[in-house]
Amino acid sequence: MLVSRIAQLTKIPFGTNEPLLQRALAAGGIGLWDYLPESGLIDLYHNVISFKRLGPGRYYGPVSDFLDFLLPEDRSRMEQVLAQCAKGVDSVELEFRVSSSSNGVVWLSCRGNRASLEDGRIRYVGTLADVTDRTERELRSLQFHESLFALARDPSVVASASLAETIGSILTEVGDKLEVTRASLWQFVDRDANILRCKYLHDTRNPAVGADNIEITQANYPLYLAAVRQRRTLAVEDALSDPLLEEFRAEYLPATGVRALLDVPVFVRGELWGIVCFEDCTTSRDWNRDEQTYASSGIDLLMVGVESSQRLRTERELLQTRERHRAFVQAAPDPIWCIDIDPPIDVTETPNVQIERLRTQARVTDANAAFMRDYVLTDERIIGRAIGETMPELFKGSSLRDWVDRGYRLVERELIQRGRGEAPANWLSLSLLGVVEDGKLIRMWGARRNITDRKRYQSLLEHLAYRDPLTGLLNRQRMVAEISDVCTTRMRDATPEPAAFLLIDLNLFKDINDTLGHASGDEVLRQMRHRLESVIKDTNAVAARLGGDEFAIFARDVDTGDGAMKLGEALGEAMREPFLIADSKFHLSASIGAALFPAHGTTFSDLSRAADEAMYHAKNTGGGTRLFSRATVVFEKKKLGLLARLPAAIESGELTLEFQPLIHVSSRKPARMEALVRWNHPEYGRLAARDFVHKAEMSDSIRQLTRWVIDNAARAAKAWQSIAPGVGVSINISPRLLGDSAIVAHLQLAIAQSGLPTKLMDLEITETSLIHNQERAAQVLEACRALGFSIVIDDYGVGFCSLSYLRRLPLRGLKIDHSFVHRMSKSAEDGIIVQSTITLAHNLGLTVVAEGVEDSTSLVQLQTYGCDFAQGFGIAMPMNEADTQEWLRARVGNGNGSTARAVAPA
Repeated sequence: MLVSRIAQLTKIPFGTNEPLLQRALAAGGIGLWDYLPESGLIDLYHNVISFKRLGPGRYYGPVSDFLDFLLPEDRSRMEQVLAQCAKGVDSVELEFRVSSSSNGVVWLSCRGNRASLEDGRIRYVGTLADVTDRTERELRSLQFHESLFALARDPSVVASASLAETIGSILTEVGDKLEVTRASLWQFVDRDANILRCKYLHDTRNPAVGADNIEITQANYPLYLAAVRQRRTLAVEDALSDPLLEEFRAEYLPATGVRALLDVPVFVRGELWGIVCFEDCTTSRDWNRDEQTYASSGIDLLMVGVESSQRLRTERELLQTRERHRAFVQAAPDPIWCIDIDPPIDVTETPNVQIERLRTQARVTDANAAFMRDYVLTDERIIGRAIGETMPELFKGSSLRDWVDRGYRLVERELIQRGRGEAPANWLSLSLLGVVEDGKLIRMWGARRNITDRKRYQSLLEHLAYRDPLTGLLNRQRMVAEISDVCTTRMRDATPEPAAFLLIDLNLFKDINDTLGHASGDEVLRQMRHRLESVIKDTNAVAARLGGDEFAIFARDVDTGDGAMKLGEALGEAMREPFLIADSKFHLSASIGAALFPAHGTTFSDLSRAADEAMYHAKNTGGGTRLFSRATVVFEKKKLGLLARLPAAIESGELTLEFQPLIHVSSRKPARMEALVRWNHPEYGRLAARDFVHKAEMSDSIRQLTRWVIDNAARAAKAWQSIAPGVGVSINISPRLLGDSAIVAHLQLAIAQSGLPTKLMDLEITETSLIHNQERAAQVLEACRALGFSIVIDDYGVGFCSLSYLRRLPLRGLKIDHSFVHRMSKSAEDGIIVQSTITLAHNLGLTVVAEGVEDSTSLVQLQTYGCDFAQGFGIAMPMNEADTQEWLRARVGNGNGSTARAVAPA
């Protein structure tokens, strides 16, 4: 009697417990097998699956008979595994398919190892597992990849001049692979993205159905369009129950039968252009990640095809008229050339062989004047010459290899051309287009452009984004990123390595600014850089200017409070040396607050808050360095008093507004009046905004204060319309309110009550106000812009934002910080920064206001740069409402464009 093969496989005498083992294997989805190559017999315990012609349980018999249970196309691979067993390999592995009695075709994973019987014969024992779900998922993912590759290689798709053919081919293919009923392309037809119009529709139920300009409008589908504008893929499993499609249940869903949909956003040059919608009209479905990724990749390929078709259509039109084409080439400011290849090069040859043939077989047949100028050649000396002699730089690097690998198409490859002798290097953008006929490369068109200026602009943008332009130190954005990176990395350890953060505030800096002017204040800030760098030069630390006269040091290797205090004392010692300003010596000190990571915080926000508390404690106790301590956290008495009394001061009429003009640079006419709040405090006297607004932002008092400013500024601006029609008002909006939609409602109320048109009110926000809760801030700004208010970035250049980031916000303009403007007539570098910022802003459709204009020379220079507006003490000081009206009457009434100081400061 045969001993149970189950017992042999496990080598454990289960006896009566064998049914327990069988139930455990069945529950785990595992089958066992035992194969003797010598006899060709296999013992299979296959509760993992019910074969179509073999019930669950045990099979014992010839392995050749077992092969009949496999799908025919998988039997040869199983025979190969059996042959490996016959050779005595250590282990075998195979995935194959069988027909299930209930689930159709099932994938099984078979693994086994060689063993020996007691008599020395070889046997293999192993397991079976059902891997159908995993395998089908992998196969479907493979189908998606193959589909994308096929589309990318199909010239009729990505290289077609027919836009309709490109869109139809890609949407039909992607829709078929996703097994959906409908695939459609929708485009926003208005600037505000309030109307979606169907441009293409493919319905498998009725191929004759067309788009017919079906529209989805903001009036009828506000919820859906708001979701689309979030620029994310929308995956709806059940259209009949999902709240997002509630607006569609009345007409669209009954008419189309849609049960599930996948909407993918379409972007053109980074801007939201429309969506592609894949709709399943059969049943609800769960859109898995592979399907969503495949759909998004298909849409990316669609836009590549669209751009390619547009480019090919342009090229075809240029080639239709030889004379027009030649005129275009000759008039182009960039070098353009054409080479013919004789004999033609077989495109099946290896890339290296093709490139070597180009050296001698490719000869210049046409070149424009710009090409001749760059190479200092004439037609007689260039036409007919081999490109290996004429343009040897083409054969350096990987440009030609990439050109061959990409189907003889290279677009805007950036290269560095080294200058001859001491000449500077230039950045070039190279484009190459090959012409292939009957499998032979017969011609190449080439063009290149000098992009050195663009690269310099990019470098300037990076400087503005990561460096403080006045001192050259890191700016706030870069310091935040530095601290965040270090903290995140160290927090992964069980015992994070400590570090120290020091916040430095200059004492009496305001007095120098007020008495000697901003130029002297800026000189102090520049000299502070050298003091900071002298302290940290031998340490693992970085320094930054966070804004105004506030600096910071982050010391990565200071791990104790004593170490932080010594670093602060070293800085205090460096501050003892006098500052040289206008041939005079001035002594300044600093109040320094120190905080330790991770004891006092694990983020930049926590550390800066703790250091700020310690710094204020240092100010209140005579300066020097103080280490943060939760036991000694105090606010200065004056700050608490101001904060507590502000609401009552608003009610009792202690607050007033002053207005400082912004003028048109070209005409010197007034354009806006910036509203500046002042507090006539009964104890402390007249307080400027900087003395109490920052404190108000620590509590909800800022909401009441902002509402008061909005109401009174709107009223005052409405009043001067009879004197200066069209001159609006600018209002500063606190960062605290950018996340609160209530500010939008109050702006509407103030405009309604005052009667001032919304277009005459500008809302000014600082760059740093956008660092937290960016998405919410963008939504509030978008709502304000939709109502007609203009959004302006204030103090641009001292914060963290780059123009590439600001372009995504609903802005009308920006203000260049005074630290750049007032020195530009003396500093060529500052002049370049101001001019490049104006140019880049104009290219993005933004207007520019220059702050800090203190003399007529600066105003003339700004006019040369094409600046739109200017503001500063050289134009007018802040004025009360009555003086503001007199100032406007004098300039609007008689056309006087004087830039003298009209009113003395209060």
